[in-house]
Amino acid sequence: MKKPKATIGDVFRIPIDDARCAYGQVFYKNHVTFPLYVAVFRPGFPRDTPIPLETIVSSELALVGATMDARIYHGIWQIVGNRKPDMSRLPRPNFRVVREGKTVIEDFDGNVQRSAAASDMKKYDNRWSCGPMGFELAIKAIHGVGEWREAYEELTFQHAVEQST
Repeated sequence: MKKPKATIGDVFRIPIDDARCAYGQVFYKNHVTFPLYVAVFRPGFPRDTPIPLETIVSSELALVGATMDARIYHGIWQIVGNRKPDMSRLPRPNFRVVREGKTVIEDFDGNVQRSAAASDMKKYDNRWSCGPMGFELAIKAIHGVGEWREAYEELTFQHAVEQST
């Protein structure tokens, strides 16, 4: 059986428990240093009920960030369709990176914005990626399945918004 390969716009189902699931969408693929950049929508939906893609992709965003495609590739996160992502909904965070021995602030696209000031060192994250299980465990915790961990905070939509300024 051919393994699925994620493409931009793919909408995928993430299991929450035996009765519910959440959905995510691929916004970018192989962008700068991100294998995939995804958003996970907040609502939990019944697993056995087909949900219109427009309902899913217009839902509130809960989690955003860089990850890999392992759970899609192995069919655990099943692709249910494809819709052009609404890029206006996605925060585009800045990052703290070291280039040629100097810490700088890069925009989402990898362009250097400035040398990092002391305040930037506290505000901005290093470029990071989270394994797919991190996203899955975080959305489960949002829905009361498992414990919310402090590490999930950097996956939240709100955190990405704060990193975008």
